[in-house]
Amino acid sequence: MRTTQIITGWLFITIALLCYGTLFNSPNNDWFFGLCAGTSFLFGGTVFTTVAIKNYKGGFRFPAGILMLMVAIVLIWSTYNSYQKAQMEFFKIGLSITSTCVILGLILVWFGHKRHKKIQALLAIRTAEAHLAAANKTVNAAPISEGGSADNLPGQSSSPLYPPMTLWRTYLLLIFSGALYSIFLAYRTLKDLHTMGEKHPHPKRDAIGIIIPFYGLLVFINMANSIAKLAKSNNINFKITPILLSGLLVLAGLASVFMPTFLYPLTLSITAIPWLLLHNQINCLRLTQSADWRQPVNSITWMQRSVLIAGIPLTALIFFFSTKTAFHYYAADRLALGQPVSGQPQIYQLKIPDTDWRIMPPGTLDKDTDLELVNNPTNEWVVVRIRANQRQTLDNFVDQRREIVASSWKDFKVVETRTLDSGAYLTPLSFAHYKENKNIVNLSQSLFIATVVTPAQVIEVIGQGSKNAESTALQLVKSFQLNTKEGKQ
Repeated sequence: MRTTQIITGWLFITIALLCYGTLFNSPNNDWFFGLCAGTSFLFGGTVFTTVAIKNYKGGFRFPAGILMLMVAIVLIWSTYNSYQKAQMEFFKIGLSITSTCVILGLILVWFGHKRHKKIQALLAIRTAEAHLAAANKTVNAAPISEGGSADNLPGQSSSPLYPPMTLWRTYLLLIFSGALYSIFLAYRTLKDLHTMGEKHPHPKRDAIGIIIPFYGLLVFINMANSIAKLAKSNNINFKITPILLSGLLVLAGLASVFMPTFLYPLTLSITAIPWLLLHNQINCLRLTQSADWRQPVNSITWMQRSVLIAGIPLTALIFFFSTKTAFHYYAADRLALGQPVSGQPQIYQLKIPDTDWRIMPPGTLDKDTDLELVNNPTNEWVVVRIRANQRQTLDNFVDQRREIVASSWKDFKVVETRTLDSGAYLTPLSFAHYKENKNIVNLSQSLFIATVVTPAQVIEVIGQGSKNAESTALQLVKSFQLNTKEGKQ
């Protein structure tokens, strides 16, 4: 097994070096893919090699978790690519899959590490028994039984507990792990509550279930109630009741839904408040039970470091993707219903159909745009591009756009209509509605494209609409008109 791990580790490291070697001669997208792939293989190779050298006993769960984390690192490229192409539906799906891979990977690594610790503990016990048998060749074990009776005084737990961790350390772990550490915090709390006498027979299952909205709320309420019950038996009075703690958790969850995405760090801080209050209460109970801890006090465990290693890049990625567009959206001026808007060369105009639309700085959603509009509540957007006309016809540009859509969408249908209502004399306007055909629920997309070709320029208005039949992006694209002075040319 160790030989296989060493070979796998060095193979992954070799592939990582090859990926990094291709970065110097690669275009932008391939360059980022090479970076993500190289980082993934370097991470996996380093872990597998280290595991082999240290004879780590994590079983099949540990390497499976590492492979899951490697997949998550590679998926960062796909998610970023969808964001660059403004394919927000695929971006959200990619972000969800990446997050799921990270969570599942950490859970598998955690189980593997628990197995390793259990095996190490058994080996330590056997070694201690062998030393004791060699030193004492008599059956008398009086000193040991005396020590055991001293450890089981009334009011103390017979098994060691997790040591109290300061609130600021817990806060940093929650924030920089993107709240992933709440799973491990719940496990530690449930495990210690079970040791103290409050029966929680499935701490691992319940800790994992903390990420499931309603089930997680029930687990949190059970923990708060168990802590309050133990506190009452130990004559400890907490001012914050379980009902208040549960209410704070619900409010924190609502804040994460309604707060702007560019305030992601603040959202995480609000989410951490009920967990910190619960953690403070369990710390008080731990101090009344025992001073025999499972691990050194104020130490950062290997598992906590792993959560940070996986959580910090994930948190930074979410913050980067959510900040750019959202910050510009909320910083922009509110547009009035029916207000005409145009780009820098004021040769066209669009009329705002909804007060939720905002103007973004050109280049926020895509490159080479003259005007960008975003409707954040409906996740709709519209961009306008202006290019020089190199003696091409309207048919040429419509066909080119259809080929571009076909390169991304394998199965779609398009309905195109043409009118002379472009605003310029005898200048036709093409309006095309592209709809992607998907069998999977909530994955279909719609594009609305208006194209006008003048002797000097080609103006193209592209909008992505919601699945609602009354999409405001559709109304915005259809409001496209050339200005009067363009019609006089």
